[in-house]
Amino acid sequence: MAQGEIFGWIGSDDTYQPDAVRIVVDFFQAHPDAYFVCGDLNHMNGKGELIERYHAQDLVWEELINDFCAIPTPSAFYRREVIEKIGKFNRRGNDLEYWIRVARVFKTCRVDQALANFRAHRDSQTGSPATRGRWKLEDFLISLRSGGSLFSPRSKRFYNFVGKKLVRRKPSRDKT
Repeated sequence: MAQGEIFGWIGSDDTYQPDAVRIVVDFFQAHPDAYFVCGDLNHMNGKGELIERYHAQDLVWEELINDFCAIPTPSAFYRREVIEKIGKFNRRGNDLEYWIRVARVFKTCRVDQALANFRAHRDSQTGSPATRGRWKLEDFLISLRSGGSLFSPRSKRFYNFVGKKLVRRKPSRDKT
């Protein structure tokens, strides 16, 4: 339904920096051959206080699939052509899967300015302990399907998460 030429994806409880749209439009006007840009991200707590600033990094394929995603989703913007070529986010909105598809086709660019504020709190999709396991599993599987290693840092973090969950379980009592 969107009619614009530049798109972004931001959570309902996140915000853009006041000058983010101007920075992105200026970037695309200065770089007509660019299709994707991301910037820094302010990580905020539930009260809106700054926890840390996440600095967007140049995308390195091996790191993207094996370790971490260097693209902060709320600070990412792309031209309409990106969606026309690779489609929309998957049904569950997994950003890692989408950025892998983007990186296979388009060069990713970045600006060294904060473009968005990401709020993490217990009730958010990303910050909720209840959904954290689902995201870790999904990212692990996406990594493997994209050529990631079973022994990568991302895989090891998933194994560690699962191992801690198993250790916390109380053993069942055998009634025989």
